[in-house]
Amino acid sequence: MTSEFETVDDLVVAGNAALARSEWTEARRCFESALGGAESVDAWEGLAWAASWLGDTDASLAAREQAFRSYRAAGGRDGTSRPELCRAVAELIPGARFELMEEEAHQPFQEVPDEWNARVDAFWREVEARPC
Repeated sequence: MTSEFETVDDLVVAGNAALARSEWTEARRCFESALGGAESVDAWEGLAWAASWLGDTDASLAAREQAFRSYRAAGGRDGTSRPELCRAVAELIPGARFELMEEEAHQPFQEVPDEWNARVDAFWREVEARPC
């Protein structure tokens, strides 16, 4: 890491700031430096964006793939369907309910089918009990 930044988090913050300023090369440098210090999903995400803006499709896709793998390994954080986005969509659907399964990733119906099915069954019982 460079002496200018103390931690991986500092480098990720600096990389995101560089992205916001459209300084793609600086952003890439920050994210790559962060990844030299530790595994960081946020650094992989940032590197994917920086590489994309620089026209380096191969690097962008490789970083996005690594970010996805890291999200899957982490469980509750899922880069393909972030909780805040899913919650916002559920709020727009009358009668919908958002539930976060903290320890699961993208497909809880496969990862923990019994828990998933119990939640779905409970939801449908509530729906069926509602007045028309």
